[in-house]
Amino acid sequence: MDDLNHELNSKIGRMLDSKYFLAFIDKKLKQFRLHSYYDAIYIVVKTREIALEKIVSGEMLDACLKRICLSVIKNLEEKTESEKLVENKTNDFNQEVNSKIYGMLESEYFLAFIDHKLKQHRLDFYYDLMDIVVEAREIALEKIISGEIVENFDAWFRRICFNVIRNLAKKTKSQKFVENKTKEVNREIYRMLKSEYFLAFIDHKLKQYRLDFYYDLMDVVLKAREIALGKIIPGKIVVENFDAWFRKICFNVIRNFAKKTKSGKFAESKLKNKSSLTNPKEDLIYATEPNLKLLGKGWEKLSEVEKVILWLREVEEYSWKEVAKSIADFEELIIKDLDDEKKLVDRVRQKGRRALQKLRDSF
Repeated sequence: MDDLNHELNSKIGRMLDSKYFLAFIDKKLKQFRLHSYYDAIYIVVKTREIALEKIVSGEMLDACLKRICLSVIKNLEEKTESEKLVENKTNDFNQEVNSKIYGMLESEYFLAFIDHKLKQHRLDFYYDLMDIVVEAREIALEKIISGEIVENFDAWFRRICFNVIRNLAKKTKSQKFVENKTKEVNREIYRMLKSEYFLAFIDHKLKQYRLDFYYDLMDVVLKAREIALGKIIPGKIVVENFDAWFRKICFNVIRNFAKKTKSGKFAESKLKNKSSLTNPKEDLIYATEPNLKLLGKGWEKLSEVEKVILWLREVEEYSWKEVAKSIADFEELIIKDLDDEKKLVDRVRQKGRRALQKLRDSF
């Protein structure tokens, strides 16, 4: 096969050096009016592909290549003519459809028909005449090109417009349903957030699973809201007692958080046992050898401040107040009073939680 390939390339190379061969290709391309679309190199490449499959002997190679070239050009001519025919046909239909639609747009009856249907389906706030006509025109053109015979264009096009409006009504109804259900769920959740019993329930469960350091109320509620909407909107469930149902979802969310956090806690305990190391990044990596690459990437994504916070809190076992003081020194912050100190401690604690979450997400 390699010998044949080499032989074929050699023959084609010699033919490309021949003015006669190049003139032959050029003449045939012009004869079939393809010179604006293709050149000699394109024809030769296609010819070589076919020749490599068919030629087993180089005895009549030159003549054979010319015949294949001619066959390639003829096939390209047929393909190009077919494409031009479709293009011309499309352009003709396009002009015809546009002409008829322009005529209908001058008809008060047609304008009133569209306006009436939009109002009937309560879509006049969302769509106008041209929205319908543009969509209907695309459908009409597609049907005509595919060969559908139209005897009465006006009646046929009005029917297409009506179907477009009905489809938009279904789509809009679905969107409104989603919006309304989302608003309903949001209202119920906002109401529950005002309930001390609900807040105490979430707080108790987070502490019960020792998650209060990692997650807060809104972490649980937002995840539970996402699950609730996923069940209500598709109609998978009819909720009779929203409060009890949503509390159950929140409880399941907390349990899932606990499972997810288990691996994170394992990493933390390993980290504390490595406190003799001087490099916090190295400590984290060696603490979780099975997750070497993942945790290493997670650590790289942390800012310098986040790395310092985690190191001081988890390895050196500083209190949050001590961590905050170190961060204040690190960032050259001035603490004026106790109120400033409390705000800084809260801010550092939140930053530490987010940093741990980033590491946990890298598993």
